[in-house]
Amino acid sequence: MKIYNYILLLLTLIYAPSLFAQELVPFNQNGFWGYMDENKQVVIEPQYQYAYKFKGEHAITVRDSGVGVINRENKIVIPFKYHHIRHIDNRNFLFGYKAAYVGEHYLGVINTSNQVIIEPIYKHIRLQNGFYIVVTETDSVTEEAGVYTTRITWSKYGLRDSTGKDVIPCEYDYLEWLNDALIVLSKDNHSTQALFNARGEQLTEFKYRVIGQFLDGLSKVREGGKFGFINMNGDVVIPLEYDLCEPFENGLALVMKGKKWGAINKNGEKVVAVKFSYEEVKAKIFKEIR
Repeated sequence: MKIYNYILLLLTLIYAPSLFAQELVPFNQNGFWGYMDENKQVVIEPQYQYAYKFKGEHAITVRDSGVGVINRENKIVIPFKYHHIRHIDNRNFLFGYKAAYVGEHYLGVINTSNQVIIEPIYKHIRLQNGFYIVVTETDSVTEEAGVYTTRITWSKYGLRDSTGKDVIPCEYDYLEWLNDALIVLSKDNHSTQALFNARGEQLTEFKYRVIGQFLDGLSKVREGGKFGFINMNGDVVIPLEYDLCEPFENGLALVMKGKKWGAINKNGEKVVAVKFSYEEVKAKIFKEIR
């Protein structure tokens, strides 16, 4: 019984701040914004040009046409000198300055200690798997009509860790996470792809047209007009000799060569000879193998 009471007390102490934290709601009075609690008692006097809802312990507010961040005690944690701020999580924010075109900004990452983690030089930043995907843009104006312009943009992708350190330089045409440990990068006008790990180490050459999702531990790859499979280390485990193939599922993959279909296992062994129609192979797998 004493142990139970001790655990209950411990849990109460841990969760009490979040359970009893008052909800602060922005309100407008005479053109200025402040915050009141659920009982409509003013907690932060109206003083801002605009005030957004609190997320956790912080809220984004506007003063003197600058955007900043305050805490629940109305202390400034990020000063009002930026054109754009957006929550990433409880401690980190996107921040930045206006770019040349309406609605666009140069973005970076700043924390609630007012420390710049990533300098505001990127057009897009997205947090995924604990890393920041960062994107730069260059453009070329193709047509101007009064205040309107038509332009072509080119994007380059890179990766930075949670401290802002460069993991993959921002010089690739595209970056996509395949899982929480592996990344595919494109270059040469999206014509070639290579596999990297989350440490920024290159695992394959830039020679594949396609690197697919890893299913059953293997990824379908295409080089030229032929398909095969690589493992998570980037090693070719099934030679690129097929005209078409499907991803592995339950240890088997359908493959095509010369318009005939068959099925292979993860060792590359043919469990259904490559001499049937697609429908026949599917039926054989369903009836005879699975």
